[in-house]
Amino acid sequence: PQLYFSLQGQRVASRYSNNAGQSYILRSRLAWSAASKMPNLVSAQLDAHQVVENAVAAKREQLHSIGRFLWENPEIRFEEHKAHDILCTFLETEGFDVKRHYILQTAFRAEYGEGSSPVVALLCEYDALPGIGHACGHNLIAQSALTAAVAVRALMKTHEQLCGVPLQGRVVVLGTPAEEGGMGKELLLRAGALDGVDAALMAHPEKGSALRVVLSARCGVTALFEYAGEEHDVQSRA
Repeated sequence: PQLYFSLQGQRVASRYSNNAGQSYILRSRLAWSAASKMPNLVSAQLDAHQVVENAVAAKREQLHSIGRFLWENPEIRFEEHKAHDILCTFLETEGFDVKRHYILQTAFRAEYGEGSSPVVALLCEYDALPGIGHACGHNLIAQSALTAAVAVRALMKTHEQLCGVPLQGRVVVLGTPAEEGGMGKELLLRAGALDGVDAALMAHPEKGSALRVVLSARCGVTALFEYAGEEHDVQSRA
């Protein structure tokens, strides 16, 4: 079958099949979501869709190999040493400035680009569940983040080559360990890992084929209510 989704009024087709295909769908969506956060990407000279397709195709086998390695070597929260190393090594070879052991021993931060804004973060999970491995597909989440990073970097490089000036903005791949019961993202957030980030994106696998993009947001809200009028012996909570 084929999956179609839209970006700036254009349609992109991706062929897929079974598990590997599910990963490809996720990677395609995440790549375009990240690219759409960068301003002025599409010009008369730049075929953004073709740049992304070529960049992903060139690295497809290597990306699948990394995803398979993570699947075959599951590591639980705070013990993702093999995953940390293989992901960091790949991003280094792709021209990213990588900080290994970032805040947490098995976390990392990889950046590409220049300028203070916009900053788009691609969240990369890679921890497994005790006893059952990657039952939540974090190997695919990591593979998706890497592919999106490759795609956005290719767009930024091509833009600079064609236009003669760098595209302002940075893409950050943030390796977030210990999602399963370890509060990895919360620990990174409290330590300032997302300070200055304008948008944070992540793709998560689902059972079956997804023919639509599911968007959700969760945020903690503290509200202060001021009551006016006669007091009653009633406890209120918001």
